[in-house]
Amino acid sequence: MEKRIHKNRKNSIIFKAGFTFIELVMVIALLIAISGLTVVWLGNFLAARGVYSDAVKVSSLARLAGEISGSKAVNVRLYLDLSNRSYWLAELSTDGIYHQIETQKPKMLESSTTAVYLTTPRSSIFESEAAVTQDYVTFYPDGSAEASKLFLGDEKGNAYTLVFTQTTGTVKIFPGEYTSNSFAGVSQ
Repeated sequence: MEKRIHKNRKNSIIFKAGFTFIELVMVIALLIAISGLTVVWLGNFLAARGVYSDAVKVSSLARLAGEISGSKAVNVRLYLDLSNRSYWLAELSTDGIYHQIETQKPKMLESSTTAVYLTTPRSSIFESEAAVTQDYVTFYPDGSAEASKLFLGDEKGNAYTLVFTQTTGTVKIFPGEYTSNSFAGVSQ
């Protein structure tokens, strides 16, 4: 900041203060750099939140499946269809067929979630495979569920694994890829 001293007609001294052009340019450049870094950080943060949001939504629907199964005393399945990138609940009816629960419309995975696979005692399905694209996790009236793992990830490396425990029917969300290959280990 530069100070200039001027004398007016009455011989009094007046101080004029102001920023130079260079100082103003430097401040503007600094603000632009900070805002650019903030935009990049915010983009990464929102991308990570998309995968986490999917993990929380699937986990919530799985918990609801357990509650419905216990309250109605019927088996309830959480279906995952990788070809349509959707998931929904179905309950076992008296005719022995699983029907979609009418109050639960199919949910869609976020577009940022690109890597998806489900491992159950029956099989493993991957989003990139075309042969088998649909599988399910069954929740039983006694509070148990099929031991299963659902992996959700994106192109930036953000990933979460949902582990469905067998004995208690609970769902746990782990950051990254849960590496236990043993279904006995999942049931703990």
